[in-house]
Amino acid sequence: MASARNNLIKLILENEGKEYLGLVKGTPPEKAIYLSVFHASGLHRNEAGRWAFRPPTEDDPCRWRPVWNGLRALLKQSGKVTISEVLKFLNEPPYGLRQGPAILLIAIFLQHYREELFLFEKGTFQIRVTEHHFMRMLKNLDNFSLHYSPTRRDNLDLMKMYLNEVAILEGAQEGGPALPNIAASIYKWFIHLPAYAMNTGRISNSAKQIRLALKKATDPVDMLYDLLPRTCGIEQGFASTDFDVKEAKAFVERLNESLSELGCAFERLHAEVNEILLSAFSASGGVQQLREL
Repeated sequence: MASARNNLIKLILENEGKEYLGLVKGTPPEKAIYLSVFHASGLHRNEAGRWAFRPPTEDDPCRWRPVWNGLRALLKQSGKVTISEVLKFLNEPPYGLRQGPAILLIAIFLQHYREELFLFEKGTFQIRVTEHHFMRMLKNLDNFSLHYSPTRRDNLDLMKMYLNEVAILEGAQEGGPALPNIAASIYKWFIHLPAYAMNTGRISNSAKQIRLALKKATDPVDMLYDLLPRTCGIEQGFASTDFDVKEAKAFVERLNESLSELGCAFERLHAEVNEILLSAFSASGGVQQLREL
């Protein structure tokens, strides 16, 4: 049963847009679980030609609506809650949901509310959630927590500025101005910087401060709304409801300059080394001549 659940969670996370989550052929155990939990209830359904996990309808035949609304209310009220607390909440009256179905419900919540709900492991934001997270989760529930951050209009405006003005996010356009997409793209870019860029002192103080902030960052909401803005001189950050467009634009411009400087640090070093070698060997033919020496 555990193997079937793990296989189903993998399909939930990877095949949401496919009919039957791609379980078309054969009758593996995970298909039986899918049909009874998600298909019969309509939690996974096709609307306007698109298969996705969706909230229960008013005429929900399997009576998932109360537990769905209850979990949504818990997340909105708490903001941050451990998986252990979520399971305890779902197991108590009036829901009485056992751990197995509850874990599956958490998985589809993460899919449906992907722009507002984040999974943390040991206090660190998980860029890409896989079935392996759930396998570890079941072994140590308190290592994992859900963080809920509702999307406000001014928050969306800030996310659009990040996406449109920060050069390193050019490849993130397809994911749109969603906070998880932007945060994950910045995290991925940063952890793949060359070792030189991560340690050099030959960058501006502004770039050094941004580098230190990114090294410390664990929460995507705090990073984008508070940590990076404060590091760039916005004393109050953007976590409050007050939002100054001019201030936000100035912040994004400063951030872009620092990130671009970090990203080009190793390339500049490489160019300087080439120039020194060319001068030392009087290689007027450029790098190609150096290679032939």
